[in-house]
Amino acid sequence: MATHPDQQAFGFAATKYDDDGTPIGDLSRPGLTKREYFAAIAMQGLLSSDIRSESRPLWEASDIAEMAVDQADALITALNGDRTD
Repeated sequence: MATHPDQQAFGFAATKYDDDGTPIGDLSRPGLTKREYFAAIAMQGLLSSDIRSESRPLWEASDIAEMAVDQADALITALNGDRTD
């Protein structure tokens, strides 16, 4: 089964019913995409580690965000068996 970056990670589908069982509303919530979720947990790891270096003592937020998205994309590629190494 392939992992698609735009699939929902934790969305849920539900219908609201009245007392006699008639559907009266949609309670579904899309949630984060898998790519967004993977990037968020990668960013959490990056922020909790010491990623400074002598040449770069402090990273910009945009640098960390870009690294997190790159890590998410790499994970999706690896999960799909599309590794090139």
